Amino acid sequence: MKKVTKNKLSNENNPHPWNDDKKIEKKVINKPILFGHKGTKSRRIHEVYFSVFILLRVPLCHCVFVVKSYTIKIFDYVLFHWASEQEAYLSTIFKSNRNKYLFRFLSIFFLLLFPSILSAQSSHFFTQQGLLHYELKEYDESIHHFEMALQYPNPQRDLYTYIVSSSLLNGEIENAIRWAGEGLDEYPDFLRLKVMKGEALIQADVRKAIPVFEEIWEELKRSDFGQIDGIQTEAIEQYISRLYQQLAAESFEQGDLWSAAGSFQRASKFDQKNVHVHNNLAYIFIQLEEWEKADEVVKSGLKRFPQSENLLLMQAQIHEQFEYSDELLHTLKTLYETDPSNMNRAVMYGRALLNSNRANDANTFFRDKLETYPRERILYETLLDMNRQRFNQSGVLEVLRLQMEQFPGEMELEEEYGLELITAQSYDEANAWFDSLAVEHKEPEFGRLAAHSWLYEENYESAESEYRKQLARWPDSQVMMGEFGRVLARNGKDEEAKSVLNSFYETCEDESLRYLYATLKQSDSDRKSIIEPLKETMYKGRTDWLMMKHSHEKVRIADSSELSGILIDMLRFVENRQKIVQAEAQIGLEDFRAAVPPLFQTATELKVAGEEIREMLETVRKHLRFDATDKILADALAIYPESALLLHHRGVLYYENGSLEPAKRFLMEAAELESNQKETHLFLGHIYRESGQFDQAILSFERVLSLDPENRQAYRSLIRIHQDNGKIEYLSSRWMQRYQHQKRNEMLREFLVEALHRADRFEEARALLK
Repeated sequence: MKKVTKNKLSNENNPHPWNDDKKIEKKVINKPILFGHKGTKSRRIHEVYFSVFILLRVPLCHCVFVVKSYTIKIFDYVLFHWASEQEAYLSTIFKSNRNKYLFRFLSIFFLLLFPSILSAQSSHFFTQQGLLHYELKEYDESIHHFEMALQYPNPQRDLYTYIVSSSLLNGEIENAIRWAGEGLDEYPDFLRLKVMKGEALIQADVRKAIPVFEEIWEELKRSDFGQIDGIQTEAIEQYISRLYQQLAAESFEQGDLWSAAGSFQRASKFDQKNVHVHNNLAYIFIQLEEWEKADEVVKSGLKRFPQSENLLLMQAQIHEQFEYSDELLHTLKTLYETDPSNMNRAVMYGRALLNSNRANDANTFFRDKLETYPRERILYETLLDMNRQRFNQSGVLEVLRLQMEQFPGEMELEEEYGLELITAQSYDEANAWFDSLAVEHKEPEFGRLAAHSWLYEENYESAESEYRKQLARWPDSQVMMGEFGRVLARNGKDEEAKSVLNSFYETCEDESLRYLYATLKQSDSDRKSIIEPLKETMYKGRTDWLMMKHSHEKVRIADSSELSGILIDMLRFVENRQKIVQAEAQIGLEDFRAAVPPLFQTATELKVAGEEIREMLETVRKHLRFDATDKILADALAIYPESALLLHHRGVLYYENGSLEPAKRFLMEAAELESNQKETHLFLGHIYRESGQFDQAILSFERVLSLDPENRQAYRSLIRIHQDNGKIEYLSSRWMQRYQHQKRNEMLREFLVEALHRADRFEEARALLK
């Protein structure tokens, strides 16, 4: 099944699935605990609220415990008044002899009752003091007093909520967990305390907190009212879901997608109404390329959230993966209809129409959108891409004209229009367009492009004339002057080219122009000063050969290691330029046009460099001994073992030396690396013929003709082989059939006549001559 680039249909404006901003929802569970003193001049009331803040934006938000107070000035005389009254009363009894026995009885009674009274009063006192410090946010003191209160037997269960809350607010997470555990040991059904324990565990380890909240959820599910002590089932479900989302987010960031998917699946169990859970789970399954599972999640999510942009986008991606073109079109149409003013969605829907072989509908759709939104550039860009993909050049030009009407005077648009004229091979119109822009905007760049219009056509005479006209307007344009020098050299006007290049070569930073200027010079002394700056560049090998090749004597006396170095440097240049050619070709494919005219393309320079290497190797083979030449080639092959060019020349070297087997081996390696080199197949054909392997020889020569239908050597060799083997009649008939489909091939006609003569088929030969 065809793999699809991930996120191909993603919307650049679409945020990450779990980053949607939502408001904070506050759920308050009221549990007031009142401490009042009747009969005093003042009264104090404390209300403690346990509040859960659930942050919907991210999976985790901690609980917050808040004390609200409505305070009047407190004068706590309870214990003080009680002690004073008891002291006065006892003194009175003690002074009365008449009541001595009564005093003894009351003393014994008081001593028996005093511990329980003192215990109750002390627990109450420490609780009150703890609440006071709690209110003042003095959590160290509040914890201390709550701890003292808890030392007495049968403490109120709410004391545990106070001390856990104080510990949390004081940042003492471990203590909060400990106190919550102790409270639950004593009051195992105290649900609010379980919630607080879970909250404390969240801050220590989310994984340990989840089972606590799930236990709370189970208890709430067993409740007839769906809530206990004000704690709602739905709130706890959402809370558990956020915790699982927290785990999923952590796993995702760590690259553990399967764990993230499992956590999101558990999150969805507790909160089916959360669109982000569906979004994230589907997104992760797509990342894992679990398309079937992603499809299930998306379908489930769309049942609840049929207008969700994220889900619709992922559904479209899934349909594209499965190549469900109709379903894809329907999904993108739904997405577009949710917001017709969203240009990104409109573009996706329009492209889907095109990919569903509804090009006319797509074109109509975009034209209608342009009428409504004439200033939306993305619509023009999409229409341009569509027409280019369909190679509809007239459509491209029409869209550009519409765009120029909406954005008049934009030079980039005007340049784009002129380049499209060139791509459409309307060279005369392109030349006139750029020439008018050059005058209108007073820009030499447009004048240069006017000359380029002819260069793309390889009409070098017209290009030369255009350069002369434009240089008369902008004589100081160094770029245009350099291009003019190249055109002059191409037209064979070397003297004028030298004159043009000489005017600025000292300041020229274009290495290829400097090298061209050096090749135009006749004397070595003139070349030397020109190429000196090139010694430290990729041109070193080419310049060294340039200084040597004009003197065969220099080649003969040169050391083989020196020639090896020159050859390797030249090969390094070719390797570098091949990479540039590939990059330029890629740009051309993306833009549907060549970046620059053929004369200025790196491919042209690469071709010249290759010819120079061939020239060098042929010169070396011709003027040096076999062993010296073989060493030069072997040294180069040690660095470039997969150079088809080196293998070819080494094979030819051995062939010319009469060593057919090694020659065949090297040439076969070269043919495997580059199967489209006709010279390699030609020499292989000669080797096979001389070795008596006629069938292989015929295949090699036929391969040459498939690459070069006018190669004389191949035709002549095929005639000789077939005649030597008594098969000239067969060859004549086969070529006669081929000629019926290639009647414009004059070379085939010429050798067909020769083959017919050798086969004594003179009438047919005369008919061809007529």
